[in-house]
Amino acid sequence: MGSFNVIGSQIDVMGVVSQLMLLERQPVFAMEDRITSMQRMVQSYQTLNTSLSALQNNVNRLLYGSTSAPFVRPDNFNSRLETSIFTSRTATSSNESVLTATASGTKVSGSYSVAVKQLAQAQITVSQGVGINQELEGFTGTITVKGTTEKPGEPITINLAAARGQVSASNNEIGGTIGANGTINITANNNGDIKNLEIAVEKGDTLADIKNKIDAQALGHGLPDFTVSIADNKLQITSAATTAHRFSISVVNDAENEGDPRLTEILGGFTTQSATNATIRELQEAINKQSGETGVVASIMFNGTNYNLMLTSKETGEANGFTLSQNFYDLFNVPPDDPLAPQDNNGFDHKVTAQDAVLYFNGTEMKSTTNTFRNVVEGLTLNVKEKSKEIDTDTDDPFLRYENTKVDVGVNNDAIVGAVKEMISSFNAVTGYINFQFTYNPATESSGVLAGDSTLRNIQSVLQSIISTSGMLPGETGYRSVAQLGISYEKDGSLSFDESKLREALDNDFDAVSRFLLGYEREGAQPGAPHTAGILTNLSLALNGLSTPLSKPLGNTIQNAMDGLNNSIRDMQISIENYELRLQAKEDALIAQFSAADQALRLLQVTMSSLNNSLAGLNSNR
Repeated sequence: MGSFNVIGSQIDVMGVVSQLMLLERQPVFAMEDRITSMQRMVQSYQTLNTSLSALQNNVNRLLYGSTSAPFVRPDNFNSRLETSIFTSRTATSSNESVLTATASGTKVSGSYSVAVKQLAQAQITVSQGVGINQELEGFTGTITVKGTTEKPGEPITINLAAARGQVSASNNEIGGTIGANGTINITANNNGDIKNLEIAVEKGDTLADIKNKIDAQALGHGLPDFTVSIADNKLQITSAATTAHRFSISVVNDAENEGDPRLTEILGGFTTQSATNATIRELQEAINKQSGETGVVASIMFNGTNYNLMLTSKETGEANGFTLSQNFYDLFNVPPDDPLAPQDNNGFDHKVTAQDAVLYFNGTEMKSTTNTFRNVVEGLTLNVKEKSKEIDTDTDDPFLRYENTKVDVGVNNDAIVGAVKEMISSFNAVTGYINFQFTYNPATESSGVLAGDSTLRNIQSVLQSIISTSGMLPGETGYRSVAQLGISYEKDGSLSFDESKLREALDNDFDAVSRFLLGYEREGAQPGAPHTAGILTNLSLALNGLSTPLSKPLGNTIQNAMDGLNNSIRDMQISIENYELRLQAKEDALIAQFSAADQALRLLQVTMSSLNNSLAGLNSNR
């Protein structure tokens, strides 16, 4: 009898399932490829949006002098003209050593004659020379600043006493409690008005207790300001009193406790440093502490022998000059015959007098607290640098007395031409990118990822139609196309620019060029009626609806296209996730099925082996 032979080797369950699932997953791979393609489209739209935003920025610079359009756009030609680059002006001075000129934001052009009578000056007042540590006789003074907004003519008091008060300190170092009874007397002589303060000291008191008692009792007693402190276990009292406000400190023992330690021995008495007059350095510091209110800065000069206090106004102009009170002068007063005596013999020499700048503009006198004259005429600023040369001092006529400087104000054609050139460059960048998307590449046998997208064609069509639209209605005069201004289309849709034609047009009829580019209202039209021409204005409005500025991320062509793509990507990602869940369930079922089959084959192999052994045994018994 023969034997049974069954193939019972192991099945590669995971390998078989993997191959089967690879076939099942093909729709997922197709969706992932589609997602990658759409993501590339989104990136391409973002690149296009960047180019459109750059174009919009350059158009806005022409219209508004800024990359951003105003919230409320000008609704008529005159308003648009005032904000546009067409108000850019050049201003030249025939003598820049006398004055320089700048102009902007104006429709004014012309030539003007200017004579500078005087420059604006900050007041400078200098004291006589003294030693750097020499004490000045007197303690207070006032500085009055004229013409300030907050305090017109109100005196500002400079207090020199606080930094040079009297100091007293106990001799002994004391730790812990005093251990004695007694009294500390503080006496202040306030110009003959004598005030006394008695501080009772008890055995259990510490120096801190004594300090607190002095602080508490000093309130309301009319004593000159003083402070109490503890340093190195010594009691220190510092008074802000001047020499006319002397104060003294004495210690009295408690007579009823003669056997106890004496308070005078414990404290050791007080050593006193008398108040002194202020020095020039302290006067400088005191003035500068209040310079924010006075508008006056103090500095110290060295003349080779002595030191001079120099007071200077922070600002130029007559309104920012200052005066000194008499007791302030008295600090530096010297006899008139003293060789150090200044010109006014009261201790100070007025080196520079505060004054306004004065000029004659076409014969009309004008003043300024600074050497800058703003809006002499609309948008014109003059910066004066030195006085005009006097050529005839016998006349008051500014045209005859002074050598006049000529100031010419004209249209800044360079700024206009340069801005148009930048706008055309950014327009061509947009056109070039769109052309790239539609150009077939033989090497890769493909075009750009947006080649089949109608949005690009729409954008290109909108931009080209605005540039090529006629700027006038029949019967109107002026410029009718951008070609007359040197702007022409090339075969690929880009723009070429002949700036000489634009310069010629600006020189021939500046108003017509600005009207053509900005747009104007027809004569007799009702308010709010559509304006004629306005290529730049229309281009700005169109770009505002095409590109995706950060300030307006919704409601425009590119954003809508990207939103559609991103929504499709999210939907497809959800589909993939759901499909993967179904695939996972199928994969689990296949693994279970093939594992069961493998197990059945293993059992069959064992059974066949046992059967063959039994047959072999029967054959051997025959």
